[in-house]
Amino acid sequence: MNPLTHLLHAPVSEYRPERIWEARQHYFDGGPLPAGLLEQPLLRSWERCRESGRAPQEHVIFDPVERSRLSALLEREHRFLQAAKPELDTLAQRVSDVGCAVLLTDACGQVLAVAGDLARHSQPMRQAFRPGVDVSE
Repeated sequence: MNPLTHLLHAPVSEYRPERIWEARQHYFDGGPLPAGLLEQPLLRSWERCRESGRAPQEHVIFDPVERSRLSALLEREHRFLQAAKPELDTLAQRVSDVGCAVLLTDACGQVLAVAGDLARHSQPMRQAFRPGVDVSE
């Protein structure tokens, strides 16, 4: 029996971290693309990583953000940020008891705002959850 068969019955849009980790392990161990288990953008990202020769255990480095670039981004998205702030804060409050933080990006995947406590998260996660960081991949 395929070890991923039990995961096929869950809707793809339902967030289940265990499904992602099992599919990731299966995929990077050389198995076939786990179609139907995950959203296509995530699968395409994995394909690009594998094709570029990146190792599954390799850590992603999130470069420091230049102040001028961050300032320009936040100025350009000021109205969007103002409109989203109440919802961002509400969502962050609702997920705080499970240790999550909320990330808001622009259409290109540039982080605009972060709400919630990141103290319990890994260093790479804290590096990624900073305004101006490109998390598009």
